[in-house]
Amino acid sequence: MWWFIGWISGSTTTSDPDPAEGAEVEFTYTTLPSANSEFGVKELHLKHLMFESDMVMTPVEIFFPRDATNHPGGGTPNWYYYWSQTAASYGTHSYAPGTSYTDFLGGSWIARIGDDACGNWGG
Repeated sequence: MWWFIGWISGSTTTSDPDPAEGAEVEFTYTTLPSANSEFGVKELHLKHLMFESDMVMTPVEIFFPRDATNHPGGGTPNWYYYWSQTAASYGTHSYAPGTSYTDFLGGSWIARIGDDACGNWGG
């Protein structure tokens, strides 16, 4: 069997085994993209080597490692970097390790978004 998974812009895809053939294959995206929109649903394709004209496709959802700091900007957890690109990111904020809090600086409020903001969603 031969496997193929949709690509992510700005990322390199590797497989184990390489080439992606056999009953089980694990794909890894080795570089994270700059855009949150690159994650989400991708198509996983499976083709039997004896029946190359037949292909099965199924949607799979791709996530990033939440607490790692390997996004293109580095220095903050992946969850904060990608959350900052969503509609939920509002107002002036910065990442602050630990507990979230607010500051009043230079006549303006700023939210310090801490690790407790990402919650524990089983990851």
